[in-house]
Amino acid sequence: MKIVLATVDLLRGRERLMPWRTVIEVAKYAMRQGHEALVLTMPVSGENVAYEFEGVNILTAPRDFDAFCEYVARKRYDALFYPMPWREGLKNLSAFERLNCVKVAYFPGGSVRLGNILSLCRHAGWRATKPFLIDWLTPYGLLMGKLRQTGFKTVIAQSPYTARTCLKGGFVDVRMIVPGKDSFDTLAEDDSILNQQGLLQKKYLLFTGAPTPIRGASLLLRAIDKAAERDKTIFCVFLIRRDVRAGDTNFEDAYRKMVHKENVQIVDAKLERNELKTLMAHARGVALPFLLIPSEIPLTFFEVMSLGVPVVTFENGGTTDYLGDSVLASPSGQLTGLTDNLLRLWQDDALYSELRNRALQKMHQHPTWDEVAQRWLDCVK
Repeated sequence: MKIVLATVDLLRGRERLMPWRTVIEVAKYAMRQGHEALVLTMPVSGENVAYEFEGVNILTAPRDFDAFCEYVARKRYDALFYPMPWREGLKNLSAFERLNCVKVAYFPGGSVRLGNILSLCRHAGWRATKPFLIDWLTPYGLLMGKLRQTGFKTVIAQSPYTARTCLKGGFVDVRMIVPGKDSFDTLAEDDSILNQQGLLQKKYLLFTGAPTPIRGASLLLRAIDKAAERDKTIFCVFLIRRDVRAGDTNFEDAYRKMVHKENVQIVDAKLERNELKTLMAHARGVALPFLLIPSEIPLTFFEVMSLGVPVVTFENGGTTDYLGDSVLASPSGQLTGLTDNLLRLWQDDALYSELRNRALQKMHQHPTWDEVAQRWLDCVK
């Protein structure tokens, strides 16, 4: 079978991030099963992309629906997986009617609750919020109806919450397939990173990721500052990715305004995966205070929880809907709730042990990438 998996804006260096990781893993698995598979990326910048990653060919395709469908039809693919956020329901999708292959739509992001949208708007402004608000305002049935009319066989949702939303929109064949878990927990640890950062035998919380407003990095700084007023021992390491620049200014401003700077440590370095695993594994907990999840479900949640490390986060629709009580979540953007949960995890050993066990149990039940990829391929049988 000839299979094409489409995505938007996959560029070099993003292959292990969501939502691109999923289509790459499905393509790799399909090839191992004897199928012909490749990934087509539609760069927003218009950049021409053509390279190979772990055996998968990644090529540029036109973003225009007519041109894209003509390209796929000319190549005579048997099956197409195409990304369809809710706002695509506002567009004319009739070009897909001309494709005779099996067509499956998937959500690269997911369904977002209004509370998360308003929280993001308060902390990041209108410009960052606009696409998510458009998604939320688009009626569920509009996109689902157009997909039925244009011959899409199945819709893949990557969280239970998004799957329920698709069913409300009237689509019958909705498959809930969460992203997969890899072998992150089996990586060898490298204690030299703990020595290097002065963290050996030290109790600390950890934040990892780009310091963008959507990830709540600035809000976390404020929460640690407030927590330090109640417990002088609380300490958080911020492992910052600088390859994503948006939001750096907000983060630096929040840091300058901190009263208790001695309670945080900023690590501005690009680490190997085994070094990252070591920092996560030795943390009291990892704070992932996403105001809104742009691409469900962030793989960092799975990496952290597979190590039995508790996660503190905000309530985030599909992500926390799936993870349930295996994470410690408070209402999105609420500084007091985040501060309280950080202190609870820091001080309460019984809660810490309970969350460790819940995380490990959840990840023990979680599917591998091969299992996820097989479920994707089952959609085109």
